[in-house]
Amino acid sequence: IAALALAALSVAAMVRAGPWYDEFFTLHVTRAGQPFLAHFTQHWLADNHPPLFYALARATAWLGSEVEPRRLLNLAFLALAVAGLYGMTRRLGDGPLVAALTGLGLAGNIEIIDKAAEFRSTYLAMAAVALAVAALAVLARPHARPARPRRDFWLVTAALALALNVHFVTSVLVGAIALAFALRLALAGDRAGTLRIIAALAIAALPLLATTAIQLSRIEANTRSFWITGGLDAARWAIQGPVEMALAANWPIAFLGIAGIALMAAEAWHQ
Repeated sequence: IAALALAALSVAAMVRAGPWYDEFFTLHVTRAGQPFLAHFTQHWLADNHPPLFYALARATAWLGSEVEPRRLLNLAFLALAVAGLYGMTRRLGDGPLVAALTGLGLAGNIEIIDKAAEFRSTYLAMAAVALAVAALAVLARPHARPARPRRDFWLVTAALALALNVHFVTSVLVGAIALAFALRLALAGDRAGTLRIIAALAIAALPLLATTAIQLSRIEANTRSFWITGGLDAARWAIQGPVEMALAANWPIAFLGIAGIALMAAEAWHQ
C-alpha cells in the first residue's frame, strides 16, 4: 500500500512540476536520432557525472521529446528499489516488519516524491543507495555463513556497482558506507567477510574508475571556471547537503534513527 501511494504521488509530481534547466540538458543529450556513440563521447563523458543515467535515459527516448513523459523513467527505478528491498528483507527473520518500516519510511520522505519530478540522475541515485545499503545490511553480517555465498557476493557487487556509477556525490557516500561495513566485519574478527566486501567494492568501482579516467580532463576543464569555488569547503558542502536533506526529509524517522544510534552507542560502550 505504501509503495502504491508513493507511486501515485510520484506520478502526480511528474505531471504537475514544470521543467528546469538541467532537465532540458538531459533531454538534449538523450534525444533520439543521434548515434549512441556520438552521445556517449560528445555529451555523456563531457558531463561531471558517470554516464550510466544518460544511457538509461537514452534507452527511453521513445517516450517522446518533452520532459514530463520522460520522467516516467523514474517509475522503473522505483519498481527496482521496491523489488530489491522486498527481496532483501525476505531473507531476514523479521523481514515483513523490516519491509513495512522501510516502505513507510521511504514513502514518507518528501524528497523522494520531489526528486521523482526531475528528469535527472538524482532519483536513480536515491533508489540505488537504498538497494546498496539493504544489500550490505542483509548480506554483510559478521561470521554469516550464507547458503549461496557466490550469489550473495555478486548481489552485493551489483548493488554497489549501480550505486557507485550514478552520481559522484553518491559514489563518495556509498564507498564510505561500504568501507564502514568492511570495518565492522574486521572489528568482529571476520577476515573472510572483510575481504569479500573489499573485493565486491573493488569490482563494483571498476566501471567508475574507467569512465572517470576518460572524463577527468574534461571535468577539470569544466570546473576550472565554475560557479562554486573549489577547495575542501566546497567538498564538505557537497556531502553535508545530501546528509542534511535526508535528515530533514522526515523528522520522525530522523528522530528514531538518531535514538537508535544512541542506544547502539550506549550498548557498545557498556560492552
